[in-house]
Amino acid sequence: MDLSSPLTKALKLTSTREKALNRLGIKTVKDLLFHFPHRYEDFSVISPISELKINQNYCIRGKIIRIQNRPAKTKSMVLTEAIVGDGTGLIKVVWFNQPFIKENLKEGDEVILAGKLVLGIDSCYLQNPV
Repeated sequence: MDLSSPLTKALKLTSTREKALNRLGIKTVKDLLFHFPHRYEDFSVISPISELKINQNYCIRGKIIRIQNRPAKTKSMVLTEAIVGDGTGLIKVVWFNQPFIKENLKEGDEVILAGKLVLGIDSCYLQNPV
């Protein structure tokens, strides 16, 4: 086996997985080794909430002060909203159509979140963070 060997000889792949890899142009061992992510997010830099600027990506660390689910006004989806504080300030965090997040995160939990700070109608918020 060498780098030009087909992946099917190097790995046991289901037909579904093989089709998915083929759609990405990954057919050989070399293709797999040289397939790099299209983006890279650096979560090592934690930013204080008081220093955040609109339309930039950030990673923050803080404690959940409040979390709730509510229906969205214009669409048939659920918004999960939280308030997170880190000692320098508070920030609103919004997840779209992911109500299970409220079951996994509780008030008082310390979290590290990464996402884009956007300007909403009434305030800034961290949009759909990971």
